[in-house]
Amino acid sequence: MKISIETKTFLQAMGRIAPCVPNNPNVPILSNALFEVRDGLLNMTATDFEKTASTFVKVQGDGEVRFCVDQRKFQNIVKNAISPRFEVEVMDKVIMINLEKSTYELPLGEIEAYPNVEFKKLDEALEVDGPAFFEALMEAKRFTNNDDLRQFFNVHITNYENSLQVQASDNYTCYLNNLTGCGKAEFSLLVPNRNIVLFEVIDFDEASLKMGYSGNTLLVNDDLTQVAILLTDAKFPPVNKVIPAQDTLTSKFTCDKDFLISAINRLSVVYGGLKEKKVRFDFTNDMAIISSDDSTLNTHGKEYVPGTHEGDVFPIGFNANYLLRSIQCIDSETIEINMKSEKFGAVLKDENREVLVMPTLLNN
Repeated sequence: MKISIETKTFLQAMGRIAPCVPNNPNVPILSNALFEVRDGLLNMTATDFEKTASTFVKVQGDGEVRFCVDQRKFQNIVKNAISPRFEVEVMDKVIMINLEKSTYELPLGEIEAYPNVEFKKLDEALEVDGPAFFEALMEAKRFTNNDDLRQFFNVHITNYENSLQVQASDNYTCYLNNLTGCGKAEFSLLVPNRNIVLFEVIDFDEASLKMGYSGNTLLVNDDLTQVAILLTDAKFPPVNKVIPAQDTLTSKFTCDKDFLISAINRLSVVYGGLKEKKVRFDFTNDMAIISSDDSTLNTHGKEYVPGTHEGDVFPIGFNANYLLRSIQCIDSETIEINMKSEKFGAVLKDENREVLVMPTLLNN
């Protein structure tokens, strides 16, 4: 059987399922994608058992056929196509890929060995703004770690005080993002951080987007693509309770966000070689003096950041990388660093986000 496929559309579709194809899988068949031709459509599916994606493209050709073949090799071959369309001929044991000036042959995988993929129906819908939700997931991923023995490799999605809240923590920082429009149903969903990549790659159509969950699976789909992500079966620590109440924060420094980021980045010539990446903040009424010291290399640096300080005055230290990551996610031209003491974390806020950054111990 022969089919003709538009090159650009095919490569876009293959890109949507590519994150579900594992590198060097323990089950060799998972390096393949499943392809099914029916009614003028080529449906393509990939899975690593933890996440699954399925999408389709229009094709020219009659008949029906199912086959599986190495997804990356197939995609890389078609990348060489210079014509707007290419042809695929499915034979008994191979597929022939006919480009304008070249022909490639790939062996077929064992179709019976490929996992049976079925997408569940939504039990509960997540009625929330899609782009804002995906942005929050991708942002929260930066605040996770990769220790599977604890829950901090997950992004937590929960209904908190009648709004959807996305939470993440790596034990050094804590990220909260409040999204409106979720309804009153209580739930707690843990998404492994490595699966957030799907939302970085797939550009879902907002008009036809549907999101929700069924049992232990997060489900997202539009008119073109379906995604299913297996959720972690565990409880997430109550990280929202770690953030100090606003009335306990007795010290605040306000300054230009970009100026502060640039100052901390310049100091990396000093703290870059330090294990703790430590920077120290000292405050006056109209300035933060940010310093870093590497006594081993006898290297020292100070940056002077203009701003306004209110309340109690005390020095405080931070890991520069954690602080930068926290500042960069705040959607504002100015930044407020709210503090309680040098022993408690600092809180950064915008309209929807709250980020807690734990301090580092300062040397006397």
